[in-house]
Amino acid sequence: MQLASRLEKNINKQAAVAIATEIIQNEALFTELWATIRTGEPPLPRRAAWVLESVVARAPWLWQRIYDEAVEVIQEEQHHGAIYRNLMKLFAEQAVPERHESFLYDLALQWVLLPQKPVAVRAQALSLAAKIAAPIPELREEVLLVLQEILEWGEAAIQSRGKKIGKRFSKRS
Repeated sequence: MQLASRLEKNINKQAAVAIATEIIQNEALFTELWATIRTGEPPLPRRAAWVLESVVARAPWLWQRIYDEAVEVIQEEQHHGAIYRNLMKLFAEQAVPERHESFLYDLALQWVLLPQKPVAVRAQALSLAAKIAAPIPELREEVLLVLQEILEWGEAAIQSRGKKIGKRFSKRS
């Protein structure tokens, strides 16, 4: 498989899943996929990030290989919003190593409060912050305070996700 040539086409969900299947069957392609996300020419990185989501859903051990690098990537400012959205989603859906919890929690809350960040990125960041905060009462309270603020001015996606998190956290407090 020529990954770059496959990603050059405007892919759909079915194509992303097919590419992900090939990557899982040939893990050497995973390195190529990750390199494309990090250094590829647009629009390949954002398409590769979409494929990464499908790969990790079925092969989470591959995510663990690049976790530390993924934390570095979200700190870089030169990527397309889709890359940040997909990485935040993966952080929120997969186990967060303790060594990264504090940094990712702080970053997620910062991003939630930045109106210039794309809405989808902020929504995924809110999910990540809530996931990390869930077992810690003090952090749940902090997330609830942030929710009070963003529910006043946030977009529909943020308000919807925020209300669900708020209900879940209010029941636990």
